Amino acid sequence: MSTTTTCANREFQDPPAATNPPRGSPKWRDSQRARLASTRQQIWTLEARLEILDAERQELEKNLETFTYPVISTPAELVSEIFLACLPDNGRVQPSRHAAPLSLSQICRHWREIALSTPQLWSSVDFTFQRGFTMGGDPDIRIRNVSFYSDEDDSDDSDSERDSPYDGACALVRTWFHRAKGCPVSVTLRCSPNRTMPPKIFSAIAEFSAQWGRLELTLPLSDIPSLEAIRGPFPELQSLAIDISTARSFSQVTRLTGFLAAPRLRTVRLFSFHLTLNNVLVDSAQVTSLELKEHLSKLAWTAIFTRFPTLRHFTAGLSFDESDPTAFKSVPPLESLCIDPSEDPLGMLTLPHLRRLKYYIDTARAGRLLAFLSRSTCLLTHLTLRTYSVDDDTLLKCLRAVPHLITLELERYSRNRGLYEHLQAPVLLPRLQHLAIAESGRDYKYEPVFTMLRVRRASHPGPNPEATVRLRTFDLTLDVKDLDSDDDEAAPVGPVGSIALQLQRFAADSLRVRVHTQTHKWPVARDDEKDFP
Repeated sequence: MSTTTTCANREFQDPPAATNPPRGSPKWRDSQRARLASTRQQIWTLEARLEILDAERQELEKNLETFTYPVISTPAELVSEIFLACLPDNGRVQPSRHAAPLSLSQICRHWREIALSTPQLWSSVDFTFQRGFTMGGDPDIRIRNVSFYSDEDDSDDSDSERDSPYDGACALVRTWFHRAKGCPVSVTLRCSPNRTMPPKIFSAIAEFSAQWGRLELTLPLSDIPSLEAIRGPFPELQSLAIDISTARSFSQVTRLTGFLAAPRLRTVRLFSFHLTLNNVLVDSAQVTSLELKEHLSKLAWTAIFTRFPTLRHFTAGLSFDESDPTAFKSVPPLESLCIDPSEDPLGMLTLPHLRRLKYYIDTARAGRLLAFLSRSTCLLTHLTLRTYSVDDDTLLKCLRAVPHLITLELERYSRNRGLYEHLQAPVLLPRLQHLAIAESGRDYKYEPVFTMLRVRRASHPGPNPEATVRLRTFDLTLDVKDLDSDDDEAAPVGPVGSIALQLQRFAADSLRVRVHTQTHKWPVARDDEKDFP
């Protein structure tokens, strides 16, 4: 019987048993010494090879250490700017682990350090409180389940799981705004009807009241005293918006006086019919934008124009019963005007500085609009019209009177396709770049729209010889229900088949095109850019 020993790819085979010397004999000892010497030689050879391989490994590691990925080597200041570009355009951040800024802080330690050292990333929160929990950026995100990092350590959020949803929201607000490191913050809190704000949320945001830059609240009437309890000053506050989520009587609305101590306040928006400037007191000297839901008398309009001498943007309704046809004697240099459909004040106004107008017209009001434009000699660049039952000829007269228009928004509810044919000629609205139309969706035909888009996408000479103009955005909203109809037939499905393919071609040509119905959006996207409220 023979035995075989293997060592480092080399085999040693014992001689047959008949020729093996006896164990312990001189020949046996000599053979063992020979095998030991050979084994040592093998070890030395392998160790030498291992040293060579280890030196090669060290060289490769050194070479790799000298290489840095561009995303890692990008200057921190530039990465911060990129991070900020990931936030919503409207500046309202709905906290979510799947969206900026939380998602950015979970990629790697380096990015987390940059995110935590960028205060502007953490300068906004937008919460909606409803049905006992708080909605964040995603429909299934509840604040108590949102994991956010502590600045001190990486401890998990198991404790926050035991908190109420409202306690989680308050804790997140504090963590969020501590990271803002003193820069102005935006607070947007919405409360659904018949519910109240979290008991501790006002104390949480009050800790940072000196940093409020934008404050937007939809709250029940019962929470007004909690808001009033937060006293100023508010040195950074520039924008204030308040809405009431209940429909009860407002005869006993508490007066909010704290906002008199907001020296930088520029924008005031009151969205409730019964929430007036008598309830929310502000220093009017520096306010440039005022939006009111209530219908005011002409006398109240006159008082506002006198009280707000720097007003540039104004939205309000004019009470029908108390209006009269005489012109306003003194009007601030308004650049933007949004008129409620209850009554028409254009006949009483002359606004040479006006650039943006939202107006509700019928055949009679179209004549007032044309007279206003002729009298004011203003150069409108943004026009929103709700046209009720205006025919295309009357509408075209109005559009020809605003040749400097860049943005046009129409709520037509018309089946007539004549407007799209007229828009094919660049002589009508030669500077038009943004077009939005809402109309009836019954038996909708897209071909006139597509023809207009193809023509408007072709560059044509602009107002300056060296400039060219082309349509950049197009929004189409289809409503199955006409204004004068009670038919509740099903809403149209969004574009499919060849229609969707054509829309994709326009999008590939850099036209931002969107088509919305009551049940469908094209392209499908999260609605995270909605404005307050």
